[in-house]
Amino acid sequence: MRGHKLLFLLLALIIVASAALGWLIYAGYNDLSAAQSALKESRFSDAAILYESAAQRLFWRTDLWDGAGLAAYRSGDKEDAIRLLE
Repeated sequence: MRGHKLLFLLLALIIVASAALGWLIYAGYNDLSAAQSALKESRFSDAAILYESAAQRLFWRTDLWDGAGLAAYRSGDKEDAIRLLE
């Protein structure tokens, strides 16, 4: 009986972790889409913020840091651009 409770607890933990990871990935791609839209509309400051958020959530997409830095540079925020590109 104790083994069933442990298995149930482990299964519940896996489900919660999967849901949290799924939300993180969804939010990251949502930020990426919004950043691309902001870039097309020449809202460079917004694009930089959204690219940075996407890069933090989608940590395996290191190219997003470049997008954030370049958008910050185009907005005129050179200090933030340097921070993001480093």
